[in-house]
Amino acid sequence: MDTNIINWIHANLHGANFVNQLVKWITYLGDKGIIWLTLAFILLLFKKTRRAGVMLVIGVGATLIFNSLIFKNIFNRPRPFVDNDGLVSFIKSLGMELPDDSSFPSGHSFVSFCSAIILTLQLRKKWPFIYILSSAIALSRVFLCVHYPTDVLAGAVIGTIVGVALYFVCNFVFNKLEDLIQKKRAQKKLNANAKSSKNALDSNEEETEETENFEDN
Repeated sequence: MDTNIINWIHANLHGANFVNQLVKWITYLGDKGIIWLTLAFILLLFKKTRRAGVMLVIGVGATLIFNSLIFKNIFNRPRPFVDNDGLVSFIKSLGMELPDDSSFPSGHSFVSFCSAIILTLQLRKKWPFIYILSSAIALSRVFLCVHYPTDVLAGAVIGTIVGVALYFVCNFVFNKLEDLIQKKRAQKKLNANAKSSKNALDSNEEETEETENFEDN
């Protein structure tokens, strides 16, 4: 089924070079998670979205590591173009390099859906539109025939699961760190107040002694 879909796409959807080039640039947005890291940098600039930015950086890093070092090595599935010279010619005609790693799961889909779920969970109602971008990046991999449909589907599912897990783990850790920081600040303030009170008491005692000495004289 996967192979039939790829062959149908190549035979029926690759006729317009403008569309082919457009999809190529959409897929470039997902290379190494660049669009998501760019978005994370923007979020880090603002206090209200800083936590989301940090989580996004962690998510991109985690998905790239998991996919490259674990999943692709486990499944080691050949790319669709490996045994199809027509697909090789098409991909090269777009000025793209042939990926040399395994096909399953799609790293672009993995990182895109992990990032999208983190943003929607952390920023809530403001970010559901981000799935349009993540879906476009994922589908571009099938359109360009560098991934099978099941590669993309698996990447989206695994990315969603990892994104949800990272969201809860990161928030747990961040909340613990914030509590620790607040306790330290409170203790520091308490120590400062105690020191100030002690200095004031010492000052009053000195003034009292001076007054008593003056009266004795």
